[in-house]
Amino acid sequence: MNILTNGSSYLVKVSSQPAGFLCTVTNGEGIVKNSDVTSVSVSCVPTCNPCNLFLTLSGYPPNPGSAKNFDTSCMADGYYPGTGNYKAMVVDGVTRNASNTANVGDGQIDWVFAPNRTYRQSEGDISTTNSAGLFVTALTIRFSVNSKYWTGLNTNWTTNTSNTCDLWRNATGSFTGVMGQGNSTLIADITAGWTPDPCNLSNQQLICVEQ
Repeated sequence: MNILTNGSSYLVKVSSQPAGFLCTVTNGEGIVKNSDVTSVSVSCVPTCNPCNLFLTLSGYPPNPGSAKNFDTSCMADGYYPGTGNYKAMVVDGVTRNASNTANVGDGQIDWVFAPNRTYRQSEGDISTTNSAGLFVTALTIRFSVNSKYWTGLNTNWTTNTSNTCDLWRNATGSFTGVMGQGNSTLIADITAGWTPDPCNLSNQQLICVEQ
């Protein structure tokens, strides 16, 4: 056991997720200040395995206020299965982020895919994520039916900050938003398979992922 002295910095992370659970750390980073650190807590909740995802029935405007705010649309959509918690596969680099570095999974914020987890849609199992919660090789079957859906992603899971409709706050033609193409097994397609559209052109669907 290592004892940290006054003024030392600390960082507590979950080194690996236990099977069937998703664990998060609260107040995991700080500096020791003349007393024991008692504010760090770890909470674990049961999670799906395999987990489902679906393409929404409806299209949604690109300005809910942030990437995370798309989640309420997943839960209210006509294709929501009625049980489970779902989040939208949309990033802005601020409220949700998949990776800072291409295909690495560093700097994640509220990311929707869990590590080493199998995901499926109505046609069957899509694939299993790697230890960073990313798909990095071709999928087993297509991601979803052919459609456009908001993502804000580059083809390598980093955030395309230039094409997020002003961080999903603007529905005018002054900004553009990047979309994925579901009818494919290629990662470059499901993340950013379509040329970005002006944000006032049309509403787009979402990929909603079970947590």
